[in-house]
Amino acid sequence: MIKRENYIDFVRGIVIIQVIQIHTSFHSGGMYLPDIFRNVSLFLDVPVFFILTGMTFASVGKLNPVKQMLKISLVFTFFLIFYQIAFSDYSIEKIVRSIFLNFTDIPKFPTVGASYWFIPVYVSSVLLTYIIYNYFSWFRWPFVLLSFIYYLLIYTKVYTFDCIVLLSTLRYCLFYTSLIILGTELSKATTKQLIFLMITSIVAIIVFKFYKVNLQESKFPINIPYIICSLPSCFIILALKRRLNSIYTPIVNYIGQNSIFFYLTQGVGASILFDALPYMTFENIYLKYILCLSINLIFSIFLGCLYCYSYKFVKEKFLNFNFKRSVL
Repeated sequence: MIKRENYIDFVRGIVIIQVIQIHTSFHSGGMYLPDIFRNVSLFLDVPVFFILTGMTFASVGKLNPVKQMLKISLVFTFFLIFYQIAFSDYSIEKIVRSIFLNFTDIPKFPTVGASYWFIPVYVSSVLLTYIIYNYFSWFRWPFVLLSFIYYLLIYTKVYTFDCIVLLSTLRYCLFYTSLIILGTELSKATTKQLIFLMITSIVAIIVFKFYKVNLQESKFPINIPYIICSLPSCFIILALKRRLNSIYTPIVNYIGQNSIFFYLTQGVGASILFDALPYMTFENIYLKYILCLSINLIFSIFLGCLYCYSYKFVKEKFLNFNFKRSVL
């Protein structure tokens, strides 16, 4: 059994909580929160998951994309089966699509479907990283450089090209695969080097005024403003690893160790807010936000713990799979 790294689990748990906050801000929060509030929240976002995957890869020394695909497929398919039983909304077609990582929307929980974009991108990026490190290891840094040039060409409108890559598209895979490579390679960097990279990215954000850009539009699809604005948090997390390597808090680390379950259930929590928001008739937007975030956190964490326990119980009783170490 490979020993887990507390720091990576802790940061992964923090990012899950941040995803809960982001979906509180963007989904139901889009009805009342100012744009700048939502924009700032994207400075710490899902790119960190990919950096952490690279850090795990550097620590463990190997990736097992097949195991990751199988676990993700089972987690979402079991959830879909539970949902269909609970709401008598049966569809064999949806279950089959979920097994093959083509998850469908769930009408009662729209944020679950809206969050699923991350899964095919993550699986595709892990597969690409596996191919690069096992068969084209010399191509690691050229891949990152060529990816950045590709996004520069798109941003400057010199050239635009996109195509299907595995389960996702080129525009998503290049960025997120580059993050896994950076997380792997920069795990060996010194703190001074990482601080320099962090400061450089912050200067770029200020000089080009990316903080004024609508980052959500640069996230879907990926563009330079979102790329640059996501880098400072990634470099900070890499730099803090040596100082906080043994950090451990039971709740946050538990969420980080079982992040895929909580990533799924945060979609349920965020969806519940659409029904709760009409009853919040008071005008104070920040009080409304705090109440919505509290509701989302409570439901997402409670349901995540419940589903994690239920899934593991079913797996141990009826299936013979053993996921020793997960990077998600």
